Amino acid sequence: MRELRMDDSNESLLAVKTYTPIRWTSLKECIDRILQIWRPLEEFFKRTDAVVHNSYFNQEYFAMLKLLQNLLSNVNDLFEDFQQENLETLEVVTSLKRHLICISKYIFKIDPTDTDASYRKLQSFITGNPEVYEKTQDYLAIARSFDEFKSYYIEKNSYLKILVDALGSSQKDRFYKSAFEFVQAIFENMRVYLPRKKENILMLTDAFLLRKVKPKMLREK
Repeated sequence: MRELRMDDSNESLLAVKTYTPIRWTSLKECIDRILQIWRPLEEFFKRTDAVVHNSYFNQEYFAMLKLLQNLLSNVNDLFEDFQQENLETLEVVTSLKRHLICISKYIFKIDPTDTDASYRKLQSFITGNPEVYEKTQDYLAIARSFDEFKSYYIEKNSYLKILVDALGSSQKDRFYKSAFEFVQAIFENMRVYLPRKKENILMLTDAFLLRKVKPKMLREK
């Protein structure tokens, strides 16, 4: 690998990163590095392991890596927010809401620039039972269909269009289905784990946001 990268003046001499499950941002960092050294990696496996080369170094796999990089960017922004020092409780809840809306815009017809209004619109879905609310008119009125999701996703991430256009029909379906399921899974996890218990300080902060309770009163609680 070192020789291959030294032979190619267009490639920087970067090491392959090791994935660390306990580091939140590790997967995104590894995907970034793989894409950075894609050409020498492809040449390396072409010379040393034809099975790996033929299995992974193709248009669809490259497009899927770019997709994963894009989706993880949304998640990593939240991680980076939480890695700041001296975070106040209010900042935590504000960040959770903002990132929830950032993800939800792909599966719901909401205005991502108005966090509070969009959060209120989604609140019954965030706190309710999916088996119940998914059948309501309120839900059906703003939920994107799969076709609507595809159009919106590629519109907001237009740099991926050239990669998607080069894929075959079944490959495109897998690309968009993966994206759709990923975003739905993030929304569901954030919905389930968004703190709402009475004994949780984050709920008090949520009350502060919604009811405009003075910060002093919040500290006393």
